[in-house]
This record gives sequence, structure tokens and C-alpha cells, in this order.
Amino acid sequence: MDQLNMWGLRYFANDPLYFLIFPYCLMQPICRIWAKESAFYEKNKEICKKIMAGYNLIMTIFSLVCASVMIYCLMNLRKGVYSVGHYDDEDVGNTYNTVAYYFYLSKYVEFLDTFFLILCNRPVIWLQYLHHIGAPLDMGLAYHLKVEATWIFVAFNGIIHTFMYYYYACCIMKWKYPFPKYFITVLQ
Repeated sequence: MDQLNMWGLRYFANDPLYFLIFPYCLMQPICRIWAKESAFYEKNKEICKKIMAGYNLIMTIFSLVCASVMIYCLMNLRKGVYSVGHYDDEDVGNTYNTVAYYFYLSKYVEFLDTFFLILCNRPVIWLQYLHHIGAPLDMGLAYHLKVEATWIFVAFNGIIHTFMYYYYACCIMKWKYPFPKYFITVLQ
């Protein structure tokens, strides 16, 4: 533990998953070089598109379920939204806790968003790069410290991601997206 304190990594001792952020950052340039040199995406475009579309559809459903279940929990908290003890609520505390945990884990799965862009030789904007570093840290803190406002991250981020991931699936599969493209920006 003293070594972690010395390097300023005491925060990471709470959950070893936090350390996944380092390979997320360090592997991007390596993966970009590999993707360019191997032309893996160009050689395997159809299967890559199916995997990416499947991933986006799974994340669409996952995001919708998490947002919906969290909203259900909010509506059924014994003491109401403006109380304390959401994680320990007698009626929905276990569900609240479970959704918060799985949503936290999903922030690591979402690293794939960046690596799919790299695979397709597309730029990774700073907003996405920083969001994917900050989201697991924020959600990890919210979950581990049982922050009452965890529902805000899960419900709002879940709703936005429902539309966003479906949009990406539609783009990959050349399906018609049922909403105007700017709808996602408005939600964000």
C-alpha cells in the first residue's frame, strides 16, 4: 500500500479494474500501428462489421435495460429520490446496487468503442478518449462510495447510449435511423 501512496495510485487500490485504464491509454498507439500495417479491417470487413454491429446492438439493449431499471428503482424507493440510502433501500436497494455495478463494468467494455475506431483507421477525438478514461473512474467512485446520485449517471448516460449505440449499429448495417442525427447531440 505504501508503494501505491508513493506513486499517487492509492485511489486505484479500491478496485483493481481501475488499472485497465492504463492499457486502454497505452495500447491505442500500438493498435493503430498494427491496424494500419496489417490492414486487418480491410481484409475482414464483413465479419468486422457484423461484430461491431452486434456489439452496438447489445450495448443498445444493455443501456436501455440499465436506464429503465434504474428509473424503476427511483420510482420505487421507499423514502423517495431525495432521501439517502438508495443502495440500502428495503424495496429496491439490491436492484439499484446490481444495476450500478453492471453499469460500472460496462464502462470498461466501452473501451471497445475506441478500438473499433482505431481498427477502421478513424480518428479518436479527445472528447471520446477522455470520456472513456473518466467514465469508469466516475462510475467506480459512485458505485464503491455508494453515491446517492449514481442514478443520474446510469439513467442519463443509459438513455443517451441507447440512442447512440443504435445509431452506430444503423450506420454500420446501412439501416435507416428513425430519428434525425442531431437528436443524439441534443440528448447529450
